[in-house]
Amino acid sequence: GEYYGEGTDDISGWINSGKGFIQNGDWYNWFPNEWDGNSNELSIEIVDANHPITAGLPGIFTARGFWYGEYYGFVTSDEFSNIGRVEGNDRGITADKIGDGYAVYLGFHIFDDMGGDEALHLFSNALQYVTQSNSNWLSASPESGILSAGESVDVTVTFDATDLSGGDYSKDIVISSN
Repeated sequence: GEYYGEGTDDISGWINSGKGFIQNGDWYNWFPNEWDGNSNELSIEIVDANHPITAGLPGIFTARGFWYGEYYGFVTSDEFSNIGRVEGNDRGITADKIGDGYAVYLGFHIFDDMGGDEALHLFSNALQYVTQSNSNWLSASPESGILSAGESVDVTVTFDATDLSGGDYSKDIVISSN
């Protein structure tokens, strides 16, 4: 992906390196977007019901605009996916894998009671989407198994730093027992 924001720091490399980014409305202006004024309830239509950020959402719902209900926005470049329409405009919701990272655009208010239950649910899904990891830098073998009382198994945990940048990394290995 290219850098689209004007007067802001370029975060394209950061997203491409495996980080997640959510743009709500016109700030932080990375996605190429336009906006329009509307202080009424907005019509949000899900176009791609199979995308992970739309899980559990109805096909159509209402929300308020960003900047406390005054505006709605949409991505203007068709290089990004069309997950949902806002007021009939394509790409009012978009979510894409950018390099090794993930970026989401939401063109309406997503916080507090002004956003509404569906907008909050969408934001929760978007957070999960942008924080997913597609990196295999840590693996365990076997990945799962069941043992009877008194049995044991060796688990090999492998850390592969190939293609990783410097920094701290964390991942969970969950072992449950009754």
